[in-house]
Formats: sequence, C-alpha cells, structure tokens
Amino acid sequence: MSDGTSAPALAAKASDFGRPYWDALRAGRLTMQACSATGRFQHPPRPVSFANGSRTLDWREIGGNGRIYAFTINRRPAPGFEGRTPYIVAVIELPERIRIMANIEARPESVRIGAAVRFARKLSPTGDPLFELDKAVPGTEAR
Repeated sequence: MSDGTSAPALAAKASDFGRPYWDALRAGRLTMQACSATGRFQHPPRPVSFANGSRTLDWREIGGNGRIYAFTINRRPAPGFEGRTPYIVAVIELPERIRIMANIEARPESVRIGAAVRFARKLSPTGDPLFELDKAVPGTEAR
C-alpha cells in the first residue's frame, strides 16, 4: 500500500501514442491529441484519428478550463488516496468538445454538476490531472 508520499506510477499509463499527454501533465501542462486534417480533439490518446482514421495527429496545449459533467465522492480510499478521503473523481467537459476523467480538489459539499473548474497544473496522488473549482466564474463559489 502507498503511504501517499511516493511518486505516482505513471509508467503503467503511458503508451507510445499517449506519452506526450502524461509528459505534459508532469510538466504542469494540459495537452490533447488532435487530428491534423480536421482539427478535432480526441481523448484518450489513440494511434489514429477518431475523426477520419488517419495517422496524422499532433498535440496541442489547451487552456484547462471546463465544467463538471459528472462526479462521485469517494469515501473509501483507493491506492494513493489513503488518509485523503473523501476525494472527488469527476468527468470534466472541456470547451474542445472532449471529456476527461480527473480528480477535483475541493470540499465535497461545494461540488456540483455544471460547476466551472480549471486544471490546477498539478497531479493527484495517483498521477491523474487535478482540477479545482474556478471561483472567478459566477455561480461556482462554495455554498
């Protein structure tokens, strides 16, 4: 079991075509794969374009702002979250018309569907993207 202080095991998540995503996250940047021909973003990373099946893909840094599409509050710790319950796992809908799974750093009672969030430029204890409530957007402040 993890004590929550060791580095996350990102190597298990990295593949050759997904490695730029994980490398950027470790550097505090959020990047997404996009089809060079159509400009359409896709996630999770794949070896071919979801839009047209081509292998002409590139990586683009995105702003990291989004809205909570769905979430759950976990009260039993998963590996890497021992001593950190409750914690929030969410599906974040990004303006680039993609959804990603991430953790949210917030009080559970302040999280709601549709709330504005932003990439916190850091990773959760398991190495996944960490988002926070965007208090600059009206209606997102804690209740």
